[in-house]
Amino acid sequence: MTAMLWSDRTPVVSAYTLGIPTAKTYFDDREGSKEFVIDLVDDPTVEELWKTHRLFEDNIFSKVSVLMVFDSKTRRWWSQAGVSFQEYDDPVDDSATRTPPRGSDGRYVRDYLLPWTLINQRGSRDFGPNGPMHYGAGTQYHSMGQRDGTIAKCDSTAPGYDSETRYSGHNDGGQHLVCGHLQMPNGDEVAGFNNDPNTVPKFIIQGELWLDTDHPIHYFHGDAWPYVAPVGHALSGRQAMKTGMMGKVD
Repeated sequence: MTAMLWSDRTPVVSAYTLGIPTAKTYFDDREGSKEFVIDLVDDPTVEELWKTHRLFEDNIFSKVSVLMVFDSKTRRWWSQAGVSFQEYDDPVDDSATRTPPRGSDGRYVRDYLLPWTLINQRGSRDFGPNGPMHYGAGTQYHSMGQRDGTIAKCDSTAPGYDSETRYSGHNDGGQHLVCGHLQMPNGDEVAGFNNDPNTVPKFIIQGELWLDTDHPIHYFHGDAWPYVAPVGHALSGRQAMKTGMMGKVD
C-alpha cells in the first residue's frame, strides 16, 4: 500500500492497494474539527462536494467524530465517538456479517452458520468502578442456520440477578443478555421469550388497544416455542439455543 499527503483543499490522504480502487480520505480543515469522509470508490460527486466546500455540511454525506485514548493499565482503547451515516441516491446500509471458521484445507467448515449463532449485537454498557461492565441492554441478531439466510432478532436486557432462563440455562449474576422480545423471520413475535419463567415480566399497554383480526384468541400454558417453530424443525434444538444465546460478549 502506498500513501500520499496532500495540501490545500485536496484530499489529505490517498491510498491504493493492488486490486482495489483508489481510497481517499477527506478531512474537515476547520479549526478543532475531527470530521472526515473516506471515499473507497473515488466517487466524483464526493470530490465535487469537497471542492465546493459542501462535503461537511449537514445532510450531505457521512460525518464521523472520534476521540481515542489508550489506557496503558488495561491495554485498551477508549473512545468517544459519534457517527452519522448519510447516503445520497441509495438507502443507508449499516450491516454486519459473521462467517464460519475455515478448515485446514482453507474451506469453510460449514456453508452456513449453526442455529442461534450470534451474528451481531449492538449494546450499551454502564460504567463501574473497574471500567465498562457487561452489556446492560442490546439488540441481537441470530442466524437460523438455514440456507435461505433467515435471521431472528431479539431485544435483550441483562436482568441483573441470578436467574434460570427458559431456554439457555443459568444466567450467573444476571450479567448475560436475555432475549426479552423475539421476532422470528416469518413475523411471529414472543414477548418474554427467554425470561425466567419463575419471574415473568409484566406486559403493560398505556393507551387504547386495537386488534385487526378475524381469528379467535387462543390461550395456552407453558412454552411458546412450539408455536413459533414447527415440530421437528432444526430450530427446535434447545441445546443449540443454549450454546448460541448465552455467549457473553464484552
